[in-house]
Amino acid sequence: MNQIVDIRHVLDILKAKFYIIIICIFLCVTVIDGATYLLVQPAYKASTEVLIEQNQSNENQRVQDDQTSTQLLNTYLVIIKSATITEPVSQNLTFDISPKQVSNSLTVENASGSKIISIIAKADSPQKATEIVNKTTKELKTKAPTILKNSSVVVLEEAKPENNMVPVSPNFKTTTVLGIFVGIFAGAFIIYVGQLLNAKISRKEDLEELSNYPLLGKVSQVK
Repeated sequence: MNQIVDIRHVLDILKAKFYIIIICIFLCVTVIDGATYLLVQPAYKASTEVLIEQNQSNENQRVQDDQTSTQLLNTYLVIIKSATITEPVSQNLTFDISPKQVSNSLTVENASGSKIISIIAKADSPQKATEIVNKTTKELKTKAPTILKNSSVVVLEEAKPENNMVPVSPNFKTTTVLGIFVGIFAGAFIIYVGQLLNAKISRKEDLEELSNYPLLGKVSQVK
């Protein structure tokens, strides 16, 4: 019975002090989203896809190519981020960036069972991301026949900056949800501390806890 009364009392307190939680949520969301907006630089992505082809001269070569296609794709995944590609790309870009930075900005993926490779570039503007990924695919297409014999690269679609105007980070949905949770816990903590510091006796249970004598009755307020 005491447990039920205590739970009801806690709910009553939360209901009466719920405005504190609302204020904490508003403040936390504002601070976290504001700090993210001011301190975190937006990042944009641009992507393109290339098809890796093998030149097949005869039936035996076709069988051999089918058996080694996976190895060929894995090799290209490494080559795209290697200095062989990133150094000339870095030199041909309209902005200053090192080959190492070009490599770090690239993400290379291959869908299982296909000969298509996705090349994704991440930068602080859609124009830079688009330029990096397009120059990378162009360099790869030029050097592919000399790096790996009997293979070629076909660019399926070039990246365009107007298709990448929305930043991929920071994610304000995530920061807002984080701010809500932090606000709830902060508000509940403030209410809890306030109750601990509150020495006022507002219930008969409070009086029973402070006294060893049972409560026999109460006097109604006389108006």
